[in-house]
Order: sequence, then structure tokens, then C-alpha cells
Amino acid sequence: MYYGFTIRKSSRNAFNRSNSYLINKRDVNGCIDNYYGRDFALSEALRTIERLNDGKGYEN
Repeated sequence: MYYGFTIRKSSRNAFNRSNSYLINKRDVNGCIDNYYGRDFALSEALRTIERLNDGKGYEN
């Protein structure tokens, strides 16, 4: 958990042996799991969450 977001490490890619990290967050009621994207490094996933918390989009 990082700022209320869940970062899950997915299994390795069979071709290039790299991991990816999936970013999810539950809604206020805890019913729906919202998907916010996939990053290929843990540091990128953390940076994406910080941008979302600051009110910025993925591109900024």
C-alpha cells in the first residue's frame, strides 16, 4: 500500500524476463477495484501514484 494504492508485482515476461507492476485502488465504498495502469519499474509505479495524488495526470 502506498497512499492508499496497491502495487502488485506481476509475473515475469517469458521473452525478456522483466517484471511489471500493476497499480490499483479501491473506491470509497470498497466495492470496486479501480485499475490505474502498469509500470515496468517499482520506482515508476511510485512516481505515477505521487502524480495522481498531486492532481496531475499520467503525462505531466
